[in-house]
Amino acid sequence: MKKIIIASLLSVFSLNSFADFSLSCPEIYQKILTDKEMKKEAASKLSNRLSGLSLVGLIAMPEVGLALIGASLVSGTYSAIPSKEERAMSLVEEGSRQLERLTKDIQKNISKDITEQEVLGVIQEGLDSGLYCQNFPELYGRRDIKKQVTSELKVRYSNR
Repeated sequence: MKKIIIASLLSVFSLNSFADFSLSCPEIYQKILTDKEMKKEAASKLSNRLSGLSLVGLIAMPEVGLALIGASLVSGTYSAIPSKEERAMSLVEEGSRQLERLTKDIQKNISKDITEQEVLGVIQEGLDSGLYCQNFPELYGRRDIKKQVTSELKVRYSNR
């Protein structure tokens, strides 16, 4: 009897802890961005350490030194490239270059009346509704967001 009570209590507590763990779509993007930023910082630190070791390695053992230089270049390049989520979230930043370019492209293809605020509003609606996170763990990238915003605004402006 004790085992049944303990098992039922554990299951209730575990279900409650999972129920509290639901994140909104913007929170998911932010968490992934934070995690990837920590990885990039670690890769940058590794790159700095390897570049220092590579000079010593070139003098002592040229093959090891060249291998360390290669590893340093790879980790340095990784830390410099923005992630898919970073590029997608650059569309949400008001006044960003990517948002301006998207707005100009949509104005050229759909209507001159479309404003940057309207494009930003459609993107924010997609984030708030969870549309960009519907296939989690695969999140919408910048290209997917652009397609969604373009199709949404085509529908809105075709009815006018």
